[in-house]
Amino acid sequence: MRCGFNNLTQLGCHLAMERRFAANSRRTCARRVVAGATGGVASGEPQRRPRTLNTRTKLELPVDLVLRVLGIAPSTYYDGRARQAVPSRRQLDDAQLLEMIVKTRTSHEFAGTYGSPRVWLALRRQGVRCGRKRIERTDHA
Repeated sequence: MRCGFNNLTQLGCHLAMERRFAANSRRTCARRVVAGATGGVASGEPQRRPRTLNTRTKLELPVDLVLRVLGIAPSTYYDGRARQAVPSRRQLDDAQLLEMIVKTRTSHEFAGTYGSPRVWLALRRQGVRCGRKRIERTDHA
């Protein structure tokens, strides 16, 4: 996905401008509230702190701001976070397969030198049906 920024510096500059704009908007709203409008900071309602996104550059950025700049729907971000919290069926199956690979490799003295074709064959003889490349992927992960 292209967002129009060539590097993190350009994204950071854009986010800084967005932050300044948002801060000015908040100040204007706060002035209206203090001037006599109801609700908000002056009425004693608790302020909700916006969620922040910690990137590789260790910047604390508001999630909604980053998503808006990148053009990503918030539901996409939160669905991805929910998927990371619960392991998928494939991840669970890979964990079981890795246990069987380790057990095969520790079965006797020379089994530690087995490559994926021999491990695949040994598992096949035990009744485990899976591809050789899946064994390679699981073993190297």
